[in-house]
Amino acid sequence: MAEYRRLLAETAPSAGSGQPPTHPPGSFGALVSDYFAAPEFRARAANTQKMYRHVLEPLAEVHGHKPVALLERRYIRQ
Repeated sequence: MAEYRRLLAETAPSAGSGQPPTHPPGSFGALVSDYFAAPEFRARAANTQKMYRHVLEPLAEVHGHKPVALLERRYIRQ
């Protein structure tokens, strides 16, 4: 267990890295990142972008690793 904890600590992203986490292709986090880079998002007003980021970034932080293919309508409605 000690070796496992050591390896986890060694491979964990540092909190102060300043870099956004990278998410695997097809994941919710990758979808959010792609959306933020899309011309449709960038064409929105600054306040709208801020509001969208305020909602989507925390969701991506918690659920970013999950595959979009498993995202069901009922989860979105919740």
